[in-house]
Amino acid sequence: MATMICIAQRIVAHVAFPILTFSGIDETTGQTRMARREYLPEDRHRQHTFTGILCRGEDGLDRIDYCRFRGAEPLI
Repeated sequence: MATMICIAQRIVAHVAFPILTFSGIDETTGQTRMARREYLPEDRHRQHTFTGILCRGEDGLDRIDYCRFRGAEPLI
């Protein structure tokens, strides 16, 4: 347990932060689509979850809403 505390203190001292990367292929054009976000300590929200970015359009096709990529919602 003392080792875990020591590791946590080192991470805090070096200001470590997670990076979320999302990538996929656009099936229509074959192009690779990517999004990346760094989460600094002030960006983190306890008891929250990421906002859903997948939706289905009126034409029945699945869509990705990149504007919602950085969103977070409170857990219910």
